[in-house]
Amino acid sequence: MTDVKVLAMGTVVKIAQDLENDYMVIARTIVKENEQNSVKYILLNHPYGGDSSHDPVTIDERDISEVIFEGYSDSKDEAYIQELLLEAEQAVEEKNAGNVTQTPAETQSKMAAPVIEEQPDGDPFYKFRESHVADEKII
Repeated sequence: MTDVKVLAMGTVVKIAQDLENDYMVIARTIVKENEQNSVKYILLNHPYGGDSSHDPVTIDERDISEVIFEGYSDSKDEAYIQELLLEAEQAVEEKNAGNVTQTPAETQSKMAAPVIEEQPDGDPFYKFRESHVADEKII
């Protein structure tokens, strides 16, 4: 298993595509590409986070131009990284054995930020209200 540097959650970086802003690591995964481990990150623009005008950014480790601040890492984090490395190795073994596995693009799409469903009139409880309308009795 190849050793790879994986940035901790909360690490703040600059990326080649946007040197004006800082970004914080909020998610990461390891994929095997061309017999080498590659780290993919999801970042949020600092200090804005995931507000409506600043979408999460998915990048490859090669897109990081500078590490400004390293996030917190402990033994749990190191164990998780080793788990990710093992999963990447197993995916390659399965692929070589003829089993279907995820492509890097499929892995990246699973890393995408969750889609928040549009709510009618800004009502966060609209689904609840819709499901109980049929149960109400008009007197």
